[in-house]
Amino acid sequence: MRKLRLSCLGLAAILILSLVACGKAPASTPEVRALTAAPLPTYTPYPTLEPLPTYTPYPTLKPLPTYTPYPSPTAPPTVTQTPAPTETPKPKLALDGKTELWDMTPAQVRAEWDKLTRVQQKEYAQTLVGKTVRWQAEVYDVYEGGSVRVYFEKEPKQDLIGADIKVPKADLLKLNKGQQITFEAMVAGAEEGLLDILEFQFRNLTIIW
Repeated sequence: MRKLRLSCLGLAAILILSLVACGKAPASTPEVRALTAAPLPTYTPYPTLEPLPTYTPYPTLKPLPTYTPYPSPTAPPTVTQTPAPTETPKPKLALDGKTELWDMTPAQVRAEWDKLTRVQQKEYAQTLVGKTVRWQAEVYDVYEGGSVRVYFEKEPKQDLIGADIKVPKADLLKLNKGQQITFEAMVAGAEEGLLDILEFQFRNLTIIW
């Protein structure tokens, strides 16, 4: 232990002697003296900086106007179209302006007739009596005494529809073979004659000239 202490004291002494030796080194060398004799350069101050321009703030922006939405368009009212009332067709009247004309044609009567038996045809013929018609027919021939043979349908032959009508003698010379005439009359009867011709009988017949 004593040797350790002596070693530490020896090291401390050596360190102190080294510091003293450094302190006693010549304070001045030729290089140091040359640096000390040279004058220091004159300090040139930097130029005074110009002040920055005063900051002018941008003007305060006006707030945008409050957006007012357009009002929603009002839907137009739904218009319910009332359909026009269906006109009831007016019945055609006879020359007297009172009696309603029957709207069936001779061909339609023949078509119904052919659907029936002989017995049924007689019953059907009774329903035709009293109907006022305005039909067209073709003059086949004119006979003395005022009788005129006419046909309503000539083709096909099995569907022939004819009649012997009575006209005033004054009108006989006005009629020509093959001429189309229009007449108004009341049905007096109907029956199937020779060659299966459907024959009509009329009364109160008037030719419309």
